[in-house]
Amino acid sequence: MASSSTLDFYEIWVIENPEGLYVCSFLRNKKIVDYCLDKDDAEFYKTYEEASLKAKTLDMTVRRGHKLRRFITKKLQSEFC
Repeated sequence: MASSSTLDFYEIWVIENPEGLYVCSFLRNKKIVDYCLDKDDAEFYKTYEEASLKAKTLDMTVRRGHKLRRFITKKLQSEFC
């Protein structure tokens, strides 16, 4: 490859509940979960495995039906690094 691309894309995962709300905090402030409407406020995960484990935990403790959603972003947020 003669030249490399300067664009960096990253795969991120979020957890969505059955009503379509996103998980914005998981096991913080003595609460199991908080939900939010906006995807940008959601808690992001770098790997499918990490997100899947937390979604399964929510299915067992809160309610069944949590889904994983995959998004592609140009830049990783500082909280991932």
